Amino acid sequence: MRWKWLFGLVLLAFLHSVKGQETTDTLSMSFKDLPLEIVLDSITYKTGYYFSYNADAIPKGSLYTLTREGIDIDGLLNILLVGTMLEYSRYEDQIIIRAKKGVSKEGGDGSSGKVQITGWVREYRSKNAIEGVNVFINGTTIGTVTDQYGNYRLTDVPHGSYILVFSHVAYELASYSFKAENNNSYAINGLLDFKVRTLDQIEIISDPIVSEDEWPRYYRMFKKEFLGSSANASRCEIVNAESLDFSYNEDTQVFTGEAQEPLIIMNEALGYQVSYELEHFEKDDDRTSFYGKARFTPLNPESNRIRKKWRKNRMKSYYGSITHFFKSLIADELKEEGFRIYSLKDVSEIFNKKMVEIGADDILLPGTNRYEWKLDFDNYVMVSYDKEVESTQYLSSLNESEISANGLGPTSGINSQKPGAQKSMLELRRTYVTLDHNGQIKEPLGLTTIGYWSWERVADLMPADYNPKADNL
Repeated sequence: MRWKWLFGLVLLAFLHSVKGQETTDTLSMSFKDLPLEIVLDSITYKTGYYFSYNADAIPKGSLYTLTREGIDIDGLLNILLVGTMLEYSRYEDQIIIRAKKGVSKEGGDGSSGKVQITGWVREYRSKNAIEGVNVFINGTTIGTVTDQYGNYRLTDVPHGSYILVFSHVAYELASYSFKAENNNSYAINGLLDFKVRTLDQIEIISDPIVSEDEWPRYYRMFKKEFLGSSANASRCEIVNAESLDFSYNEDTQVFTGEAQEPLIIMNEALGYQVSYELEHFEKDDDRTSFYGKARFTPLNPESNRIRKKWRKNRMKSYYGSITHFFKSLIADELKEEGFRIYSLKDVSEIFNKKMVEIGADDILLPGTNRYEWKLDFDNYVMVSYDKEVESTQYLSSLNESEISANGLGPTSGINSQKPGAQKSMLELRRTYVTLDHNGQIKEPLGLTTIGYWSWERVADLMPADYNPKADNL
């Protein structure tokens, strides 16, 4: 499969953007009783300039009539925006239209340490606007969809390091890493290519697709490995499970899965709808690995009882999670948050009562910028969370005869069913992995979890921007 995508990024000072047709600053225009959006599209056609704006900011019901010969682009825009409380900025072939500072109550002026992100999404070849593209910051609740003109806007984005995702069922997934800082406004544009399925692609697949009769059995396997087997998993449903295809290689005994569209997961235990772009899923006898891009959309509780239950379940899922651990590690607050870490040479050393405890500085190094860190260590790191014991579902899932990627025994011993502190182990599969300020790993296959964190799956996943002390549920 061949596809292409491209982005432009503006930091109020420069633009790295798509180069299409040549731009011209002088044009002739004649129109009568047209809405501003149509006028701007006409300017794009005539000049080669692309506009980025939020449709909600454009005056509704206003019609424009104008005839001008040889007018320059700045003069025309000044005429069109008179009285609208809008302003514009030009960066090469990009023109950003936004509300004047002090007019909008939404983010972007930098006073609160947050930024605004705007842009457009268009089809790669035709440059036509794409409506309904999901635009979101990976792993968070921050997201929106493009309007009928392909424009979008994200407001009140906190400073940090992020991955912005562009997702649409008819187009190839695209994502872009960026840093939000210095109270700037950003324009990030996307050019998406259609999903193309050809004979060449089918020939590349060596593992046979499971038959329709076998599909239910493989789906049950996938659901258990993907969602998990916790109490939360029993209250999760994959709404569009029919979009999943599975393959199985009998020689290698490798089970793989892929989705033709984002998986829509209704998590009634935590109160979120999760749109999950599955990029990789593979299971063999020893381990399961998967990763993707996720957008969390909070659900509306039907009663105060459900609201309280969701709030309680969210806190329980967050505290002790790997995200909670990484955030505590970055903040150098491991002990305050209930974590202890130990360096091990072998998995079996987890039962050694003389393990030597280490600190955050032993495994965490500064990254390339102030929003990123390097997780770097040898062999294994064991993490104990002492503020919560292992769940009964976890204990019942253990295979007591062995230690494997499916779970470690409870603190009191591998052959005991007495709950103890939640224990997990980390193993690097590369020199180091990069953590962002929200505790997300940028190299998803670079780190293996063993034990409690391996047992917790997507059903227990919380948004990276979740704050248990400020949950606005």
